[in-house]
Amino acid sequence: MNGSISSRVTVPAGGRGRSVCTYALAALLISAGLAACSDPADSTGGSTPIVNAPDACAPLRAPRAVLDFGIAGGCVACRVVNAEAVVDADPENFATLQVGIGVAGSAFISVFDSARVHPPGTRVGFLVAGDDEAAIPLTVALGQQTTITTFLNGAEQDSTTASSASAPVALQILDLPILLPGAPLSSTRFVGLVAEQAFDEVRLNFGGGVNLLNSLQVVEACISNDG
Repeated sequence: MNGSISSRVTVPAGGRGRSVCTYALAALLISAGLAACSDPADSTGGSTPIVNAPDACAPLRAPRAVLDFGIAGGCVACRVVNAEAVVDADPENFATLQVGIGVAGSAFISVFDSARVHPPGTRVGFLVAGDDEAAIPLTVALGQQTTITTFLNGAEQDSTTASSASAPVALQILDLPILLPGAPLSSTRFVGLVAEQAFDEVRLNFGGGVNLLNSLQVVEACISNDG
């Protein structure tokens, strides 16, 4: 990405861990048309669906997942804090993307799946949370400040923002609070897209232009169980 500073790291696996994909979360995802979540079966990123659904959503975790993060647009006020939390085995921590109010730059987190290429029709995105005391609803801020983009071998495939290469695909937001027992976040939402092209990497970009929120917590990347 032009004008960006990024750091790609591989995070060691931390064992099975306890997934944020609880039965309550799975039920909410199904009711919202996002199917079920999955619990990580092993440190390689395999998954066993908690709820029997044809399009189950499973977290991407190290060592299968390779993390990339950074800032774009020359934003000196933007930061990515604790980025490794997005792909580690601990569901009770999270990364934070910070941007300055009214600053044109942005911060991003990207997760590369080193195990496979995912086909068109796959739902992919992130579990995120915002400031519970913010005056602007999180779903409004996500719609204006968040872009989800997929890549294949480093080349952009789909994006929720129009580019010279393609028209935008729809941004999907699960507009329901999801309780995470024991986690530091009081609620999360899913933000993502349904891919129209094959991909092996997904990126969340936060910020740019009119910033309604100055920080966003990112719990983990979540991908549909497409085989």
